[in-house]
Amino acid sequence: MTTRHLPQPPSDDEPYRHFGPQRRWVPISSSLAFVLTAATMLAFALRTPALWALLAVLSLHVLALALSSVDSLRARRLSAGPWTAGRTTG
Repeated sequence: MTTRHLPQPPSDDEPYRHFGPQRRWVPISSSLAFVLTAATMLAFALRTPALWALLAVLSLHVLALALSSVDSLRARRLSAGPWTAGRTTG
């Protein structure tokens, strides 16, 4: 049986050619826009006790922003594993 029709695995440097710039300014500007919106929402929710339920929604959004900022503002990790053709684990 021939395997010429199967694709070949990428070379060691080929996966890294697809990395472009990280553009960290995008999540930073999105976070800034959220902070301005959250400040408006906080001022609006504190006016009346009937609107205090909005504070729970706002706190969930702040938590989501914090978690996504931790994830998206880290530097990209480039690591080439010790994978070799024909090697099996086990």
